[in-house]
Amino acid sequence: MSAEHADQSLYDSIGGGDALRLAVDRFYLAVLADPQLAPYFEGKDISAIKRHQVLLLTTILGGPQ
Repeated sequence: MSAEHADQSLYDSIGGGDALRLAVDRFYLAVLADPQLAPYFEGKDISAIKRHQVLLLTTILGGPQ
């Protein structure tokens, strides 16, 4: 592993915010299409849930605060 790559956070190595937003969007597309899971999200602000998920993953993966 190069020194440059070793200094890179997981957040950066997976593609940063754009990659996380895409992953979270795809995840919730699948969740909301699932007849067993979708009812848990009825009436919920999915946009807010997705924003929160991206922020959580950003923090966990060493992204910007």
